[in-house]
Amino acid sequence: MMKLCCAVFIFIFLLHIAEFEIYGTGFHTHDSMKNIGCELTNEIQAVFRTNALIFYSQTLVNNSLQDVNRLVKNLTVFTSNCCMEEADSGCFKNKNDILIDRACEDLLSGTKNQAISLCCDQFNAKREECFRSIQHGPPVTIPNIYTVIPFASQCMEYISDQHMFLKTHVYDFSRQYRIFPLKTMAKIILASKKIYDTCCKDSALDFCLEEMLLTELLHKNNLIKEYVL
Repeated sequence: MMKLCCAVFIFIFLLHIAEFEIYGTGFHTHDSMKNIGCELTNEIQAVFRTNALIFYSQTLVNNSLQDVNRLVKNLTVFTSNCCMEEADSGCFKNKNDILIDRACEDLLSGTKNQAISLCCDQFNAKREECFRSIQHGPPVTIPNIYTVIPFASQCMEYISDQHMFLKTHVYDFSRQYRIFPLKTMAKIILASKKIYDTCCKDSALDFCLEEMLLTELLHKNNLIKEYVL
């Protein structure tokens, strides 16, 4: 029952990701009277953290998964503190600035991704445009997980801990498909999740995987065409 609930919850928050955009018109409004940082704690936290995971993975491509997880944790701690009586002035910035500030404050991320230091020295729209250009940089080449690790072994990992398994996939896919917005990323992740949901229950693992990978490839190609057009 616990695994079923976890699977349903993951599916729901991936659907929410499809409706969320990092660079959206709603995030460009500066209102010094609104504590946006505290308001962010009202969002579904699994969705909020996954959105941040995708953004930091696409932007800070030299960061490890551990580095990105630390940034996401720093972000959630910051937004939680925004709800305290004496909130930090950064809590009253817009959503983009709050996410970007955490990256600019992180010395390790700056060391590993030196290009962001140029962005962090800029202000407002120019800083955001600079981060966007980095985010839309060339993809990171990643070995095909389906050929590097036996699929049966992947299924064991997926079944034992779907949350960590999918988090690793989100990190890898985000670095590999940097140019895609969150809506497209959610579709790619859901397509990959479907492979594991289907084939890890099938006794003919290899045959199922071959069929599903062909379907996934066609799906990804269609997404790329949709995005380019």
